[in-house]
Amino acid sequence: MTKQLIITSVVALGVLLSANSPAQAQSLDERLAACKSIENALQRLVCFDEVAANVKGSSVASNPVAGTPASERAQSVAGKKDRPATSQRDNFGFEHIPDEEAEKEKADRLAIKIANHSVNRVGVLTIETTDGQVWEQLSAERFNIDESADYYLERGLFGSYFFLGRTDGNRRTRVKRIK
Repeated sequence: MTKQLIITSVVALGVLLSANSPAQAQSLDERLAACKSIENALQRLVCFDEVAANVKGSSVASNPVAGTPASERAQSVAGKKDRPATSQRDNFGFEHIPDEEAEKEKADRLAIKIANHSVNRVGVLTIETTDGQVWEQLSAERFNIDESADYYLERGLFGSYFFLGRTDGNRRTRVKRIK
């Protein structure tokens, strides 16, 4: 086993040195065939990586985005976004859109006034708040709405869902924002 590892290492080293030598102008097919003949998977991968790095006009060399770390690309994209200034009330329920500033300002509970509500044939409640937000009931229980009462929207566990509840009671129902 050790002899085989030493022999394949020497062969891989020879292939790498011959692939890097400018005097020895092998075609891409010949270099790939030499890498393909290596039996050790790790050494074969190293050989293919070297061949790919030496190919002129490779996609990594010609594409500046491919060579930059993902975190730098994400920061440059985030810096380019021109988002208008919005309030907590406007962003409540839109947590799936990443925004570092909004993370700092997240409210766990939001007081609302219901402007309009409706219940469809299946019994799903849809409410519209006075500031234009539209929320739809997700849970199956019945939830009666009195438009003159005060209500709140509350963030659920880990922000994955929301609750609609009445301030003067302890009943609440799961909802999702649709507009």
